[in-house]
Amino acid sequence: MSGAADWRICLDFGTAYSKAAAAPVVDNLRESFARLRPLAIGAIAGEDSPFMAPCVVFLEENHVLFGAAALERARARAEEGREALQSFKTILGGRGALEGLSMRPSRHIDPQGLFTRRDLTVAYLGWLQHLAARALVAEIPPRGESEIAWRYTRPAWAPVFARDAEALVARLIDEGRMIAELLGDALLARAGIDHTVLAPALAAAATATLTSKVEACVLEPVAAAALSMGPADAFTRDHSAWVVLDMGAGTTDLAAVAFTQGAAREIAQARVGLSVAGDDIDRLIMEHVVLAARHLRSIPKKTMLWRKLLTQVRDTKAQLFTTGKTTLKVDGKPVTVQRSAIEHDRHFQQIRHTIADAFATSFAAAADSDAARAAGMVHVVVAGGGAGLKFIQEIAARGAVRGGPDVARMRRRVVRVGEEWQRAAAVTDISEATLPQLAIALGGAVAPASLLTQQ
Repeated sequence: MSGAADWRICLDFGTAYSKAAAAPVVDNLRESFARLRPLAIGAIAGEDSPFMAPCVVFLEENHVLFGAAALERARARAEEGREALQSFKTILGGRGALEGLSMRPSRHIDPQGLFTRRDLTVAYLGWLQHLAARALVAEIPPRGESEIAWRYTRPAWAPVFARDAEALVARLIDEGRMIAELLGDALLARAGIDHTVLAPALAAAATATLTSKVEACVLEPVAAAALSMGPADAFTRDHSAWVVLDMGAGTTDLAAVAFTQGAAREIAQARVGLSVAGDDIDRLIMEHVVLAARHLRSIPKKTMLWRKLLTQVRDTKAQLFTTGKTTLKVDGKPVTVQRSAIEHDRHFQQIRHTIADAFATSFAAAADSDAARAAGMVHVVVAGGGAGLKFIQEIAARGAVRGGPDVARMRRRVVRVGEEWQRAAAVTDISEATLPQLAIALGGAVAPASLLTQQ
């Protein structure tokens, strides 16, 4: 990246929702934290949540839609056999990323076969970056030409793929930035952007020689730790150790950070990346709903129900875990699924066991660090869309640990992610339930150089 930037925007390109945050590019880390803000990308796009944008793309016959507008059209057209493109971030960190991106989505998603998965990913990233840039201007009106440096956060990809995957994602973001510059507010039209306008812009971006504006990448749980520690470690000025359990829709990631002698570093042995996450619980809930709809006899009707559930399962899950049950109207009849049925399902128990086992590994590595021994405790933080789930909170607070007697005796202190920053910056427009989802973008925007990814 060339040229000095005035502001840094960090994108948390999510599996379910995307978020963004901005901080000034200054040498004083305290000033950077004090002026750190989430960007109201949802408000700019007309979404339900001011700070989050659904990671969804829907293709009409002549237009491409993004976010909540895409989800709305997918719901309206589910009975026609249509589907939205969702959870498309998940292929980026694996062995077949390039091959996967080159493939065209199913005809349920793109009936005309006009776009590849790469095309739609770049288009979404263009929409997301335009929202972030617009939101930054709304939050902090520029005093002239303002240069933006971009960061993004990522899951704990397998090290063998990480370097290539980071280069790939940086290129996709740069192409998306070009799309945003070429198409501007046309990307925000509620009816979507015309295929004939989007396609040539995508073709131009794919072949362009671009000067990258992507400054760095931050591991998602490390970003949450960076936000929680603050600019000079508000909890113990000399030493501290932090474990973050970050459950998103596509992955569950754990990492630990040690703060000692005025610097933060990741504890490499604590990093764990799991493919089990919120989407697995979503699918389990969908299976229970379909099984509970016993009045649906035919395969086509069950398939239709599945397509409808794809567009609403995240809301259904929130209701289920908040109230203990969810009731849906299916073909004119109420269908109820109890939370207890999900929690006693063997697949759910396996998800819980896998995450608890990974937490034990991460906690042991953190507890064995010099920083933890000096501080006499390990701070534990939960982040991501799954942070509010009771079983995740129980693992963080009381999950078993492994290791010697020193590890077993190590105190743990569960800390609400980003609470010190929110208090110090007097931020009042973010709810306690929302902050864990914004924490990764926020922390990524202010993470010091020592916490940027080294694969």
